[in-house]
Amino acid sequence: MPELKLLIVEDTEFINNSVKRILERHNYTCDQAFTLEEATQFLIKNKYQYILLDLNLPDGYGYDLIKQLDTLTDAKIIVLTAETDIEQREFLFKEGILDYIVKDKYFNDAVSDIPLTIQKLKQNKEATILVVDDSSFLQNHITNILQIRNYNVISSYDAKSVIEKLSDIDVNLIILDMVLPDMHGLELLRKIKKNKKYLNIPVLVLSGHYDAELVRDSFKAGAFDFIQKPFHIEELVLKVAISVEANRKTYMLNKYKKELEEDLNISNKNYTQAHKITQEYQKAIDESNILSRTDIDGKITYVNKKFCDVSGYTEEELLGKTHSVVKSLDTPIEVYQDLWKTITSGKVWHGKLKNKTKDGSYYYVNSTIVPIINDDEEIVEYLAIRHDITEIINAHKDIEETQKELIYKMGDIGESRSKETGYHVKRVAEYSKELALLYGLSTKEADILHAASPMHDIGTV
Repeated sequence: MPELKLLIVEDTEFINNSVKRILERHNYTCDQAFTLEEATQFLIKNKYQYILLDLNLPDGYGYDLIKQLDTLTDAKIIVLTAETDIEQREFLFKEGILDYIVKDKYFNDAVSDIPLTIQKLKQNKEATILVVDDSSFLQNHITNILQIRNYNVISSYDAKSVIEKLSDIDVNLIILDMVLPDMHGLELLRKIKKNKKYLNIPVLVLSGHYDAELVRDSFKAGAFDFIQKPFHIEELVLKVAISVEANRKTYMLNKYKKELEEDLNISNKNYTQAHKITQEYQKAIDESNILSRTDIDGKITYVNKKFCDVSGYTEEELLGKTHSVVKSLDTPIEVYQDLWKTITSGKVWHGKLKNKTKDGSYYYVNSTIVPIINDDEEIVEYLAIRHDITEIINAHKDIEETQKELIYKMGDIGESRSKETGYHVKRVAEYSKELALLYGLSTKEADILHAASPMHDIGTV
C-alpha cells in the first residue's frame, strides 16, 4: 500500500504543530509549510494525497490560494479557516474542496475526524451511484461533487435508460430527479421498488418543488431521503454518504446471513425437514416412555399421555403440582434426598421408585432424571424419563413367595422323613436370618436369605 502523505499549510505555528501531532498518531507522513511559497516548493518536490490549507497566509488569501495549488497538484484540499461565511463555504465546495473545517472550539475534534474521512474515501471507491436527471448541467455538477469523494458515477437522462443500466450494473445509490422526459420520477421510483432485485438500493429524490404531498408520496414509494433543488453541496454529500453506508450495511448483513445459512447447511426446507424429524423423535419417545418436566422448584410443567394413563390423573390435575402427588410413603425419605442432591448439582439420577395412583394402587418405575442446562450453565428445568416395571416387580414377588412356599413344603417333607432333618433345615433358615440382621442387612434382605439358605440342605433330602 503506497505511503499516504499530507501537506499542512498553516501560518500559525501552534495550530500547524497541533494538526501534525494529531495526524501522525494515525501514522500519516506530514510535511509542514507556513507560507504559500513554502507550500509551492514542497509540491514541486513531492506528491501528496491531501492538503490541509489555511485560507489566510502571509503571501496568499482565499480562493486564489486554491487556484494556485490546483495548478501544481491533484491532491484533495481540506480548508482550515476562522471564517464562517456561508456563501464562501458553499462557493469553495463548488470549486472542489473536500471539506471545510472552522477554527472554533470543535476544531481539534474536526481534525481528529480527518482519518475517518480518509477511510471512508477508500470505501467510496467500491460504490457506484446512478444520477438520473434530464439536465446535463446538473448531471455534470453532481458527478464532479461525487467523484472528488471517490464515488463511481454513471448517469441517465430518462427512465428507459435507468432500467437498462440497472439490469447491467450493480448500483449502490440512485439520485433521482422528479422531472424526466418519458416518465414522472415518482412513477419510476415505484417501478424500481417493485423489483425485488432493486429493493435494497437507496433512492435520493431530487425536486425543485417541496410540497408535503410529494414528500409523502416519495417516502411511501420507497425513497430513502428527499433533497430540494437548488441544494447545498454539503447536504447532498452528507445524505449520499448516509445512503451509501446504509446500502453497504444491508449488503453485508445479507452476505453474513447467506454465509451463516451455508455454514449451518440449513435452509427453510432443511429447517422444515429437521423440525419434522424432531417431532417424529418426540413422538417415538412419548409413545415408549412415561415423561414429565418440572421447573427448578419441582413443579410439574409437562406430562405426556402415558404419565396420565399410569397414574390415573389428568394433565390438568398434575400441572403445577409436585411429584409428591404420586409419591408412595413406602419409599424411604433418604431416596428422595439423594435424588434432589444429585440433580440440583447438575448430575443425572437413576433409580427405582414406588409410586401411588389416584385410586390408591401402586406402580413401580425405573427412573432417569436429567437436569436441563442453558448456555450459562444454569439449570432451567428437569426432565424425567420413566419405564413402568410394575409387572416385573410383581412377578419377582410371586417368585419369592413361591420359593418360600416350596422351601417350607420341602421342609415338611424332610421332617416327615426325618424329624432331625426337618429341624435342621428350619434351624439353618432361622440362623441365616438372625446373622443377616446382626450383620446389618435390611429385614427384606434377611427374609430373602431366610428363604434361600435351606436350599443346599433340601437338595440332600
